Amino acid sequence: MKVFSLAGLSVLISILLAGVCFGQSTTGPLTPEQIIFPENIISDVRFSPDGQRILMAVAEPQKSPSPATSHIWEFQTTPKQLRQLTSSPKVETYPRWAPDGSRFAYLSNVEGTMQIFLLPAGGGEAVRLTDGKKPSGRFAWSPDGKQIAFFSPDPPADKPKENDPVVMTTGRDQKTNQRLRRLWVIDVATKEARQLATGDWDLSEIEWRPDGAGLILTAKEHPESSQAKWRIYSFSLADKIMKLIAEPIGDPFQIKVSPDGRKLGFVARRTAGANHKDLYIQSFAGGPPQNLTSTSIDRNVASFIWLNNETMLATSETGFGSTFYSIHMDGKAEKITTINEKENPATFDSWKERIAFVSNGTADSSVELWLSDGRGPSQKVSSFNDRVTQLPLVRAEFPRYKSFDGTEIEGELLKPTSYKPGTRVPLIILAHGGPVGRWEANFHYWGRVGQLLASHGYAVFFPNVRGSTGYGDRFSQLSRGDLGGGDFKDIMAGVDYLIKQGIADPDRLGIGGWSYGGEMSAWAITQTRQFKAAVVGAPVVNQLSELGTEDDPSDDIDFFGVPYENLELLQRISPITYIKNARTPTLILHGTEDTNNPIGQSKELFAALKYYGVECEFAIYPREPHGFREEKHLIDRMNRILRWYDSHLK
Repeated sequence: MKVFSLAGLSVLISILLAGVCFGQSTTGPLTPEQIIFPENIISDVRFSPDGQRILMAVAEPQKSPSPATSHIWEFQTTPKQLRQLTSSPKVETYPRWAPDGSRFAYLSNVEGTMQIFLLPAGGGEAVRLTDGKKPSGRFAWSPDGKQIAFFSPDPPADKPKENDPVVMTTGRDQKTNQRLRRLWVIDVATKEARQLATGDWDLSEIEWRPDGAGLILTAKEHPESSQAKWRIYSFSLADKIMKLIAEPIGDPFQIKVSPDGRKLGFVARRTAGANHKDLYIQSFAGGPPQNLTSTSIDRNVASFIWLNNETMLATSETGFGSTFYSIHMDGKAEKITTINEKENPATFDSWKERIAFVSNGTADSSVELWLSDGRGPSQKVSSFNDRVTQLPLVRAEFPRYKSFDGTEIEGELLKPTSYKPGTRVPLIILAHGGPVGRWEANFHYWGRVGQLLASHGYAVFFPNVRGSTGYGDRFSQLSRGDLGGGDFKDIMAGVDYLIKQGIADPDRLGIGGWSYGGEMSAWAITQTRQFKAAVVGAPVVNQLSELGTEDDPSDDIDFFGVPYENLELLQRISPITYIKNARTPTLILHGTEDTNNPIGQSKELFAALKYYGVECEFAIYPREPHGFREEKHLIDRMNRILRWYDSHLK
């Protein structure tokens, strides 16, 4: 079946690199409508076996209520040329080269449910491989290219009738009828598929062993149990037996087998709970997993690939950016200095000395494909999001300052668009989510909020306070059991620093944030009256009621212990405990479908502020989960934030 025609789809790299004309550059203060345009998102970067082509999936901007779309693109390294290979009005994603490089497979829902399609290298006729009767998920080519192993979920359970009660018996997530992902394999030549593993398993990741005799899987046995956890198994095609390979402390992900088939690499948390993620290797000969990066890098490992049997290439979080490392089997790590960490490399692949990676962008640039030859500076080779360069965005600065106990804190500072040195301006502190998280120096939603505010005359500061990732395990543990303690003091030390620098007007200070950032904002209004305006988004204000209503309390239990046995601690670190001290005008924002921090948290805050006569406004967004999705809500939220600060700080 013909899915697309290649004619007319080839786009020369010279055209793309010249940029698309989006009209005249924006002048004057930005508006939310100008800055909330969706971006093209690049993922699944894959070198061809000969290194001459790079496949990627590019998700196109989605305009509600239109369905999401993404397409497969190819970058040819010699001569440099970028072209689109698929063009259906649906999703085309997850490209994977056949071992011989003659074709590739990808997932698409062009005919309804997600199915696996095949396409010749360089384009042509796309052919559906799977039968279309059941949806297909993550897949992997066999080493000889004759088979593809893939996951397919169980059929959906019957929905309960509208007025029937929902009966919960297995936990708080209400998923009493989970759709388990089953393991299948399909013959590429005959299209005959058969199910392999049976039993009560759910599957997540899949890799073939290099000898083709079996598969490596991350799997969860009896997933309905609250004690179930992800483990790594070997599945033999001969006897259909699942053999336990590794049981990491934290959930493993990104399993990858070494080229010689003797070792398995994976990423997992160092200890139980919300902690650092390290790179491990597990010998198939047995023995415990070996942590390669806990001391050599001591930063969250984001992704990795095998370069050869003795070396891996990995990215790790470094402050506001990400860093490439070459990692050896003895744990020695060498930093790749030809790629700037502020380019925020994300998904990547390597062929010999070349590295192709997606940059998550900076405060004033967006997501693009970059290429490094391993010798000189990396080069941007796509222009999917050049629209960002047409905006009058502020270049970020990254000051460091000492907090109350001498701990060094790094922050990202956006000064007003037309800032004059020596001029004091209103300052807004934006706190990140988490607490196990960080601000990154890219064009994310809150980075756009910062750019919007900077264009309206505000200095905006994004501090990576203690507890943030990107600064080592010890730093990330400093806020454990002490929310509202040292982390809040780090924020206030940043305020003092910017006042001393002559940038911030001490009489015009605002604070804001989402999730943990919203919690820090709620905490701030109960601890100081230095802020004249606050924005509290999707916060936790009452730790006890949060732990009883959120969808997954595991990280909170890890941080604070069993809630019912630590009531005094939970009360001490809850903003609601000190709400009678609040006087700061506060804007509260929350979505009705938030199961991470349920909307009851904001309702408690609003009721308490109203009780004490504090000026406040509560915007409730229908259908929105913890992370907003609808464009009109994203724009409305940004408009409300701007109006709130303008009405109280100007």
